Amino acid sequence: MGGIDCRTIRRSRGRTADRSPSRYSRRFPLIGLLLAASVVPTGVQAQEPPRRAPPVLVVPEATLTPQADRQTIADRADRLFLSDPAQALILLDQALQEGPKDPYPLEWRAARSALVLGVLEEVDEVVELDWLLTAEAYADSALVRDAKGLDGLYWSAAVKGRLALQYGARTTARLAQEVWDLTHAILVVDPEHAGAHNILGKLNQEVMSLSGWQRMLGKLVLRYDPLKEASWDRALDHHRRAVAGDPTTVLFHMDLGRTLELTDDDQAARVHYEKALALPNGYPVDPRFKGLIRGYLAELPGG
Repeated sequence: MGGIDCRTIRRSRGRTADRSPSRYSRRFPLIGLLLAASVVPTGVQAQEPPRRAPPVLVVPEATLTPQADRQTIADRADRLFLSDPAQALILLDQALQEGPKDPYPLEWRAARSALVLGVLEEVDEVVELDWLLTAEAYADSALVRDAKGLDGLYWSAAVKGRLALQYGARTTARLAQEVWDLTHAILVVDPEHAGAHNILGKLNQEVMSLSGWQRMLGKLVLRYDPLKEASWDRALDHHRRAVAGDPTTVLFHMDLGRTLELTDDDQAARVHYEKALALPNGYPVDPRFKGLIRGYLAELPGG
């Protein structure tokens, strides 16, 4: 048996990590918008986290048959993803290296698996970044194959949204604009796409969490759509539409609850937190999200 690490997989997709994470921008997700506008003192220097070897994914024997059916691979990856996203990624990457006639359904699934592996990385920010860049490479490739495919658009937006939490300066602003453009492209085709509404709700929330003068200066200097258009009402509207479109997703209830809490509607926030906790886990990250939700509930008055 052999081993595949996230850097090896990313190299096979033709991408390299050319950006470095910022601890400062991770703590304050959209602070990079303001750093780019010179609103925040730029003397703050992010400390590089200690490097270690990225996680090794063990390749099981005889993962694929020489003439494996592509739909079968996609189905197997979907089943594996729920319990073992790392093995799902191995399966997909091997299939892609065989040169399938239609790589698109495998590439967006690979982006999904790599994104989840990045979210699940708790210890090493550099390893987390490696997984996210791997996910971005797969998502970008999927969009080259099909620029209008909703799955490719959605997972690309989700990956870039997560990457925006990693950086400072103009990279965060650019990624936020890309997320905005991708999600609006989805809504042109499917106006009630729950995932797109969730991402836009989160983007509006992050922008509105900045102070008024920070948003004003950001608008004047950067002129990006997320800064110009964001509002708490839009954040709530998008999150409510996400929950209405898919009431079975833990993340959607958590994000709506968080926005309600930030807008001082603690009672409604509690309702959605409790609904999220009552749902079965549908994604590998749901246990992590439920841990966060329990913390939010504990912080509510009377919690």
